[in-house]
Amino acid sequence: ITACIVTYRRKYLTQPNANFHDELSIPVKIMWFLYVWSVPNELIITLLFWALDYPVREDKSLRFDTFTNHGIIALLLLIDGNLIARIPLRIKDIVVMEIYSILYLIWTVIHAFSGLGNGNKKGDTLYEVIDWKNKPIATLITSVLIVVVVVPIMFMLAWLLSLIGKGFTLAGGRRQLHAY
Repeated sequence: ITACIVTYRRKYLTQPNANFHDELSIPVKIMWFLYVWSVPNELIITLLFWALDYPVREDKSLRFDTFTNHGIIALLLLIDGNLIARIPLRIKDIVVMEIYSILYLIWTVIHAFSGLGNGNKKGDTLYEVIDWKNKPIATLITSVLIVVVVVPIMFMLAWLLSLIGKGFTLAGGRRQLHAY
């Protein structure tokens, strides 16, 4: 929705001129925040699905929605944010991902003991490897490794990939200044 608003109202695309110390518009800030949250998250989802969830699934059929949800979305986000929109990803933004990861981890505990279910007929776990009721120690080890190791590594990968966009400008800056 934010991208539609920003695109429809092109004045929001006016980016600050370093000489005048202008501020970014609120919709652009929201869009950048959502990008900072979504790209590393999609990379983590893709990695964890193919490394942890897919190998233990009973149904190993490869369908279009499996590739779309666990790979293609991450690729499209990287292309859009890094090459087209050139949205910056800063190392200090790792705090956003760590907070989100811890909150999601807390949600998995709440979900496991609340009896909400997962929408499938078999069991009530969200993921086979995150089973707080039956395998609490293994789940705790997996969760700590994800928060402490996987999240920072995948964030740094996303940050390194965001540097690719720098090579596409000749003005020495990351983004061109536009006035509409």
